[in-house]
Amino acid sequence: MRLPLASRPVLADAVRLHRREIRGEHWLFMQNTISGENVRVSADYGALLERFDGSRSLGQALDEWRAESASWREVTDAEIQELLVTLAGACMLRFGDEAETTRLLERARQGRDFRTRSRWNPLGMRIPLFDPDRELERCLRRVRPLFSRAGFVAILVLLAAGALVFIAMFPAVMRELGALVENPGGWWLYPLIFPFMKLVHELAHALALKRWGGSVHEIGIGFLVLMPVPYVDASDMWLLPERWQRVTVAAAGMVAELVVGAVGVLIWALLPGSFVATIGFSTAVLALTATLLFNANPLLKFDGYQILQEVLAMPNLATRSMRLLRYFCRRYLFGVATAEPPIVAPGEYPWLLIWGVAATLYRVLLVFIITVYLYGILPLVGLLLAGIALWQLLCRPLFALVGYLARSPELRATRRRAAGFVIAVVLAALSFALLLPLPMTSRIEGVVDVPRQARIVAAEDARIARLEVAEGQWVARGDTLLTLSSDALELELAAARSRVTGLEVEIGHARIHDRASLERLRAEAERAIAERDALLQRKEALQVRAAVSGRVAPAGEHLVQGAYVRRGDALLYLVADESMVVRAVVPERRMGRFDREPEKVTVRLAEKFDTVHMATLVRETPAANRHLPSESLASNGSYGIAVAEREGGVMETLEPVFHLEFALPPAATTRGIGGKAYLEITHAPATLAARWWTSLRQLLIDTKDT
Repeated sequence: MRLPLASRPVLADAVRLHRREIRGEHWLFMQNTISGENVRVSADYGALLERFDGSRSLGQALDEWRAESASWREVTDAEIQELLVTLAGACMLRFGDEAETTRLLERARQGRDFRTRSRWNPLGMRIPLFDPDRELERCLRRVRPLFSRAGFVAILVLLAAGALVFIAMFPAVMRELGALVENPGGWWLYPLIFPFMKLVHELAHALALKRWGGSVHEIGIGFLVLMPVPYVDASDMWLLPERWQRVTVAAAGMVAELVVGAVGVLIWALLPGSFVATIGFSTAVLALTATLLFNANPLLKFDGYQILQEVLAMPNLATRSMRLLRYFCRRYLFGVATAEPPIVAPGEYPWLLIWGVAATLYRVLLVFIITVYLYGILPLVGLLLAGIALWQLLCRPLFALVGYLARSPELRATRRRAAGFVIAVVLAALSFALLLPLPMTSRIEGVVDVPRQARIVAAEDARIARLEVAEGQWVARGDTLLTLSSDALELELAAARSRVTGLEVEIGHARIHDRASLERLRAEAERAIAERDALLQRKEALQVRAAVSGRVAPAGEHLVQGAYVRRGDALLYLVADESMVVRAVVPERRMGRFDREPEKVTVRLAEKFDTVHMATLVRETPAANRHLPSESLASNGSYGIAVAEREGGVMETLEPVFHLEFALPPAATTRGIGGKAYLEITHAPATLAARWWTSLRQLLIDTKDT
């Protein structure tokens, strides 16, 4: 597209120009006061833009500018064209030639279409709603004291109080997190609180911007990894004259989140055990997590990134970093001698290179982690988002690179070199990714248990007549633990005794009067005596004794005097210092990882989640089955083993599982048996190629079996 030299450009009446000096360079900020859009250009363009008054053609304006400014020699036609397209797309520039205006607007529309498609990206979708500027002006009157010195001191005091309480109660915080992990049902509060936190965050940005004289012309709903959250357009902050004002606007959202989190910590500490305290704790966890992992992270284009730009005095850090990386690739890797370096101020090169490389790698890693997480809880959605992420991060840039290598005129002399370099890099990257041994871990859930002989079960349907021991008491083998009573068994035993007595009387009578029936009566008596003795043994089993030495741990809340238990119900556990184990299951398709002994096994008990124990794999079943050692390992919709209810109410796993038993160290203690345990198993390193080959073989085996 050639420059429209004969057209007469005119700046719109609504355009306001603001000059600023950043890192020793002069910049010109152009604002459309009607739409709220902002465009930033080098101050060298200022003298040119002042000539866009309709009295001269673009060619005349360029000639005059060239005569006055030495900067013209560094500006190409392509850069002038890009400037015109940008200003026309922002409704800041029009041309006397209607056709030329239409042509530039069409070019700008293509750029807007690309941004619109990006806006509807499922990984970060945005839907604008309305212009909130007037409402924010009214709201600012009520909260203006927060932006005073007294408000600043009050915020610091509140943040300090929350931090001190958090540090002082850190063990309690870890116990609360452990309880949350043990009961994942408590997570339902977090997706409800998160949008509220983001609303406070975005309103803080908007109000801080209004406080320093800026405008906010867009508020809407965004979808951050499928989570609906509000957002505001605070791009006017770049028009603020002072750096500290811009930093304040950028940091306002994080400060607001931390204030809400501090209030949550104080509520949790002052109202322990209440539902309000649970809300406060959840709010504090969200505020701290969102601030540290996302908002304050300078590698993501959130608040930390904006603050970093101001601290380094390097506007457009992301755009300029990518532009510099592209220049290095073109000039030094592809051998394009005509490639023009971007304008970089002294001292900017290291920052641009470090940020560009680090942000690219971090973004790829973050998208990969989010995709894997979503695949774990919503497989279909996870696969869809994985495809979108793969297209955005790999396929689309690769297609653009192939098009550049095939058609770019600047590669006429070095096209073969550039293509060979790209092919070599791709092959090297694939080889590195597929053949490099990578650490491999498995994370599974289990339940705390004891060896079979340490489990005390009810031998009969009976009632607990008397408890002989207390929780935590040490007992020796053979000690009496409790006494059961069974009226049904007593009746059976009384009837058996009566039958034995009756047969003894009949035998005595037969010796005198009916010797022919004597043998039959003696056989019946032997059977009756055997039945009586068996019932006596069952009665003796009602006196429950310890099979091994250990410390008493109740098997459930039903262990009280007078409670009714059924045959086979667990009554007590006898836990020796060396006897606790964790029972877990692994799907058959993942057992290939356990062909060799694990390098390391760590266990966190849900009741003491902050403590890590080393464990040892001591037993695994030789064949798979469809049984679970505990119903707590069944899937709750997000985690666990998928199960189905069969006839008779029996729960069976949908796919075969292997049972594993891990021995815990003597230092691992627990309040009771049956609690959740979380295991991280480190296997021998394996390459991606080997893992994919194993998965493919398993898939073929499963298909053949089906």
